[in-house]
Amino acid sequence: MGSAPAMLRPDWLRRPRRPALALDFAPRPRRIASWVLLAAGVAALAVLLAWQERLQQQEQVLASRARQALGPLKTSDSPQAAARQRVQTLMARELQLPWDRVFLALEATAQPDIALLGVKSEAREGRVEITGEARDFAALWAYLGALEQASGLHDVYLSRHEHLLDVPGQPVRFVLTARWLRGSLAP
Repeated sequence: MGSAPAMLRPDWLRRPRRPALALDFAPRPRRIASWVLLAAGVAALAVLLAWQERLQQQEQVLASRARQALGPLKTSDSPQAAARQRVQTLMARELQLPWDRVFLALEATAQPDIALLGVKSEAREGRVEITGEARDFAALWAYLGALEQASGLHDVYLSRHEHLLDVPGQPVRFVLTARWLRGSLAP
């Protein structure tokens, strides 16, 4: 028995023809869309630059009008202005103080049994208050001795202390006061 001609075969035996497989992993970009998008971007940029230039011109006009309306600035001789000037001068002096000496002294005397909680400055008097917790009184006294030997601080003394019995480990919370400036900022 031979093979039947293709026409005599039933439909289910016929092999359908498949189109050739077209693999294109890098399709070519649509050039016209790219050029249109580029032109739109350039046009938008030009509009934004023109708008920015216009806003700058308006700002200059408004600033000159404001200067003309205010006239020359005068310093007030009122007591409030004088007090404000004194406060500003003191603040400027405090910001120019050698804070690095205090921080270097605190870093040089760091101990594992001491946790510093805060540093508060009284710059007018040239003092600093150091708040912290010590594991026990022996650690506190050792830290106090180390601060007395530190180069940036002098006249170190214990201002307050509290033994925290209700806290695990029962640490000692303390406040130390030290001088760090030789002079005073008081006017």
